Amino acid sequence: MKDLGQVEHFMGMRINVDSQRGRVTIDQTAFAERILLRFGMESCNSVSTPVEPGTKLDQVTGNSKNADYRQAIGCLMYLMLGTRPDLCYAINLFSRYQDKATNGHWTLLKRVLRYVKGTTSMQLVYQKRENVNPLEGYVDSDCSNDSSDRRSTTGFVYEVFGNAVSWATKSKVLLQCLHPKLNTLLRLKQLLKRCGTKSYSRI
Repeated sequence: MKDLGQVEHFMGMRINVDSQRGRVTIDQTAFAERILLRFGMESCNSVSTPVEPGTKLDQVTGNSKNADYRQAIGCLMYLMLGTRPDLCYAINLFSRYQDKATNGHWTLLKRVLRYVKGTTSMQLVYQKRENVNPLEGYVDSDCSNDSSDRRSTTGFVYEVFGNAVSWATKSKVLLQCLHPKLNTLLRLKQLLKRCGTKSYSRI
């Protein structure tokens, strides 16, 4: 086994460690730029949000566009899972239509790519902090707002010492949406306990 020194790149993520400032930043700038190039969006105009308010994908029609649509969803999902919790809602929404995607859905999905265009340098920042809650969570739900099946879209993010470590968006029956959030909370509390941290959680 050989020590290669401080990690700088891992699985498409760039990692910058600043020991003096007690800060770590992680980004996927290069991967985001490759996504744009792959789908011919490298020169597109950027937008400030990934989805327009009030977008209803169940009302979209057009010819089938499954191949490009599925590939774009897969690429964006990897970006979201690594460093981009801001893409959670959009990916959850568009993923529901992978089996019946049309040109109309593809046009709306390209808005997400235009959003990525303007945020390629966005990064996660992990900062050493004191006197903060060891574990804190934020959860929100739209309470059965899906007009097609009356399911709820619920999103959550958990922070450990003020730094985001877990995030997701789910579409389920409201009570079912709560289960994975509680499981994540319990796992994080157990991890902190094994690390010797006396924690209380706040949601």
